[in-house]
Order: sequence, then C-alpha cells, then structure tokens
Amino acid sequence: MSTSLIRRQLCLLLGAAAALGTGMAHADQLDTIMAAKKIRVAIDMAVPPYSMKDDKLKLIGSDVEVAELLAKDLGLELEFVPTVLSNRVPFLQTGKADIVVSVFAITPERAKVIDFSVPY
Repeated sequence: MSTSLIRRQLCLLLGAAAALGTGMAHADQLDTIMAAKKIRVAIDMAVPPYSMKDDKLKLIGSDVEVAELLAKDLGLELEFVPTVLSNRVPFLQTGKADIVVSVFAITPERAKVIDFSVPY
C-alpha cells in the first residue's frame, strides 16, 4: 500500500476517531485521546493480509501499518487491543478501544450504535 494512500486513509480515520467510543458522536473524544497521549486501536490479529503475526510473533499487515501511521501522525503512543468479530462494537461502546482498524463491514445495525469513517 502506498504511503500517500495510507495517509489519505488516516485522515479519514482521524475524522472517525473523534466520533467513536460510546456510539454517540462526542466532539471531545479526540481531545481525550490526545490528552492521554495514546490511541488504543482494536485489531483482529488473525486476518491475513490485513493483520497477523510473523514467525517472531510481531504484529504485521496493512491494518497494523494504518494504525502505526495514525499514531505516528498524531504523535501518540500506539496500543493494540486484540479483538475478534464479536467484541469490536462492545470494545468501542465500553471505551476499551478508541477506534477499530479491521475488516469491519458497515451494516444498518452497526451504524445505529457506532460511527464509521469512509471505508479504506
């Protein structure tokens, strides 16, 4: 994935970061993330080529790269929050993760409880 494409996607994710958390848009969510100096990104760690572990158990993949670039661009520490299909929405709603960067289809049911960025 090209750096310019990833950066464009990060801009879209940044807009979504301010709205994710409890399912309702909160203008101060980005301020909260910035004040914590850390962004908690939920990623399903077993979805090649988007996210997986290499032979040294290092997390790799395009979703991982997007999360790393987002944290770098914001000047924040990155914390990966391991997730699976069933707990992505609850992690956002309960504040266990600030955003999700993962294979995550937009459905009418999900759109009722969380906000989405423009798909990347």
